[in-house]
Amino acid sequence: MATKPFDKFGEGEGAVDWACASVESLDKYRKRSIGLWPGLEKGHMVKAYLRYQFDKSFGVVAGVRCGSEVLEKGEELRRRYGNRVNLAVSPAVDTVIVWNLRSGSEVARFVNDGAREAREVTSLSAYGDGTRVAAGYADGSIRTWSIVESKLEGIFNGHVTAVTSLAWADGGNNPEGETLFVSGSADGEVVLWDPAAEKGRFRIHGAHSNEITALRVISGHIITASKDGLLKIYEISTQSCVQTVVGHPGEVWSMDVGKDLLVTGSIDQDIRVWKLEDATDRNGIKLVPLGSFEREGSSRCICLRFNKAGTILLGHGTEKSIQLFHVRNEADAKKHRRRRRTRREAKSGSNEQEVQPVGDLALEAVDFFHHARSVKTDYKVRSASFLENQQNLRIMVRYYGFESSVARKRAHYMNHRVYRQAHMHHNLLEVLEIGLGRGGTLKSIMLVDKPGDRGDVRSLTMTSDDSALLSLSSAKSLKVWNPVTGVCLRTIETVGYGLCCKLIASEKFVVAGFKAGQVQIFDFSSGVEACLAETAHDGSVWGIDVPSSDDGFVTCGSDKKVKFWNLVEDSEGKFSLVTKRILELNEDVLCVRITNDSKYILVSLLDSTVRAFYLDSLKPFLTFYGHKLPVLSLDVSSDGTMLATGSADKSVKLWGLDFGDCRKSLRAHDGSVMTVVFQPYTHMLFSGSRDGTLKYWDADKFELITEMPGQRCEVWTCTTSADGEIVVSGSHDRSIRVWKRSDEMMFIEDEKNKRLDAVLEGTLQEDERQRRSSTAIVPEVVPTDTSLAGRRTLDAITGGDKLLEALELGELEKLRREEEPSEPPSVELVGLSAEDYVLRVLKNVRRADLEATLQLLPLKQATLILTYCLSWLKTEAASCVDIELVYRTVMYIVHTHQDQIVSGGNRSLVSSISGLLRSRVNRHRDNLGFNLEAMRFVLEERRTLEDDIFGLSASSKRPRIK
Repeated sequence: MATKPFDKFGEGEGAVDWACASVESLDKYRKRSIGLWPGLEKGHMVKAYLRYQFDKSFGVVAGVRCGSEVLEKGEELRRRYGNRVNLAVSPAVDTVIVWNLRSGSEVARFVNDGAREAREVTSLSAYGDGTRVAAGYADGSIRTWSIVESKLEGIFNGHVTAVTSLAWADGGNNPEGETLFVSGSADGEVVLWDPAAEKGRFRIHGAHSNEITALRVISGHIITASKDGLLKIYEISTQSCVQTVVGHPGEVWSMDVGKDLLVTGSIDQDIRVWKLEDATDRNGIKLVPLGSFEREGSSRCICLRFNKAGTILLGHGTEKSIQLFHVRNEADAKKHRRRRRTRREAKSGSNEQEVQPVGDLALEAVDFFHHARSVKTDYKVRSASFLENQQNLRIMVRYYGFESSVARKRAHYMNHRVYRQAHMHHNLLEVLEIGLGRGGTLKSIMLVDKPGDRGDVRSLTMTSDDSALLSLSSAKSLKVWNPVTGVCLRTIETVGYGLCCKLIASEKFVVAGFKAGQVQIFDFSSGVEACLAETAHDGSVWGIDVPSSDDGFVTCGSDKKVKFWNLVEDSEGKFSLVTKRILELNEDVLCVRITNDSKYILVSLLDSTVRAFYLDSLKPFLTFYGHKLPVLSLDVSSDGTMLATGSADKSVKLWGLDFGDCRKSLRAHDGSVMTVVFQPYTHMLFSGSRDGTLKYWDADKFELITEMPGQRCEVWTCTTSADGEIVVSGSHDRSIRVWKRSDEMMFIEDEKNKRLDAVLEGTLQEDERQRRSSTAIVPEVVPTDTSLAGRRTLDAITGGDKLLEALELGELEKLRREEEPSEPPSVELVGLSAEDYVLRVLKNVRRADLEATLQLLPLKQATLILTYCLSWLKTEAASCVDIELVYRTVMYIVHTHQDQIVSGGNRSLVSSISGLLRSRVNRHRDNLGFNLEAMRFVLEERRTLEDDIFGLSASSKRPRIK
């Protein structure tokens, strides 16, 4: 192939003389690689870079921060996926995934909106009909997703700590018939949210003194459980605590509500039971204690779950077992209580024949719950839930409808089965079929494990044509992925804890090194093991590299040796490894790299030095001193002129390979630097660290270009495609993240501003956390101000600044129009009037941040907003004005500045707004009511037409809407 040298790009310190490369690589480099603009080589413009945008993440089936849930299939999900398909939603680090538990395939994936990173998912809750799911994140934000439309519905910011619990309140559990959801956080606060209005109703500040672990909404009441050992009931209408339950020995880890029973799990093996009764004196509910019953195991109970019918209770702790309990109705519980008393009297030798009336029996927890079965699992269980598909639900509901004795029911249970979905710590989902009763069967129906690694992703390598990606994990597995779709193509079982892997022999074979010293080789096309060297090294195999000539490969290990290997095939077609040469050193070798021209081999030693040898003779060439701790990763640029080293001292050093001079030492990360990789044919560098960050550097200018967020744990490895278009990283969170280079330009100054914005956002959140913790509020006294449900964010501050600027420009425009009425509209207001421009800016404020934005306005500007609201309501085009937006704006300003507005002489302004706003809201409400009734009529006519195909019903003579 014809070659020619690269031109010199830049001048001065930024100038780069590139080595020879193919013409095709040169053209691709010029078009895509650095992203220089015309005139840059003369110093006329600022250097621009092409942005790497996050493309996808895969490798995680279910994370460990919260459990997964099975979706109850409503009418829409049944129509779309069928009656026999069960769907489950699970957290995958910062992503929410919907799985098809029948085929084990991925149905939908919900990723952050990209505007601001939300960190990992810490809680999940699905709506009653399965059409929506709410996800709480570690930064305190909440996102609601539509499963049917596969899109983001709303973002809610109200908590300053991680959201630890979520629960939906549909119309049946809410007296007003609205769909709301409630959230609890690690700081003990509870917030009630209105997803339709995209705002919070109220905040219960100081609801608990510790983390909220469980929430339920029952009949207009919020039941909360916390690690402070308390159980509380809050009434939504009055926003006050109506009952506090004590008696737990420690933290309350789990809670669930059945038909009329409430169960809790604490730090011991007991499950405590309460009966839900109506409190007629307060028109609410109250909890009546029924005692407790024991479950198997001595660990804390982290999950309690009733089935939909409330007839079976599932519970488990941190051990490898799950217990199932039958739930008796009240009549059977009284019978059991009577038999238990009879047995106790017979055992004590009592001759009393008097039978106490049934109504006077004091029922206990053991009368309602009967142990059905214990199931042993292979792994520790994180969460479990019932699969309520139509067929199984019908069998279960029909069976529990019998009003027979317990003995008869036990006989029926032997012929029925319960399906359960378990979320394991080991990054997999398993569906078990459990037969209840004596001699019941246990069978695994589905195991969703192929799309995820069981352990950390320790090494990544990509084929030269970017068609496949290999990942080696610590859980004895080597997986082959399609980097475009994220689908796992093949899983290969390995011999141990994997540390490094490479493609050899023109990518026909894969070589992997392990912690116990083995080197294993697989056929890449078939995944069959070709050969295995059990004692390749006497210690861990820390690194593998392949020379550009593809003549064998090199390994290094903790036995202070660098070994050169050849893969040899005998006459019978069997492969074996033959050692060509051995380079012995006086320290453990942590990584090895061969330059592209196969001239030098570089190794890093445990004594914090890097040494370079001639590859042909293995004679010393250079020694690089400067790191204070061992070098954990190194890489050489494509032109062979620059060396990058990442060390445990949290720094990245750039060296010249000509004389071994240290060109720059960068304090790159807050943790040990685990991987450094040069972008092919450039001096751009990627570095990953134990602090969970991946950074992109310009090694010529010694500047940080941007930070590529997403990984939530240690970044163990990173690799790029042959042309540098794709960057892939692997992490301790078992996820593999892919970034693709786009045509979008980015500048270093803009990226610095973004990092400053992120620091400001963190500062705001920390200030809000300190303010709330220092505010002394009695837990039973709940603020009713709706603005307290949200928190101040950077978006709210930005919206406030824009609104203040719009008000100032609007007033200047009014003055200018009064002086010169004939002048055209101002360019600063994009040709709009002052009223229209302010309304446009106010509409651009996100609904969830509206109150926080208005809170930033001083009294003068807030009063000015009221005058604009009056003009919007008076205009002839008032019907086109967002009445809901105007209503929320007026109500918040009047509620916040009520005393100042009244004392300042603006009472007439408020009165004028009140009359107009009331008429506009009534008209808007009438329009909505008319449209809703029309839609109900159309739907009813449509159902009638579908049911009466032949027109035989009596109502078929009336006219129908077609």
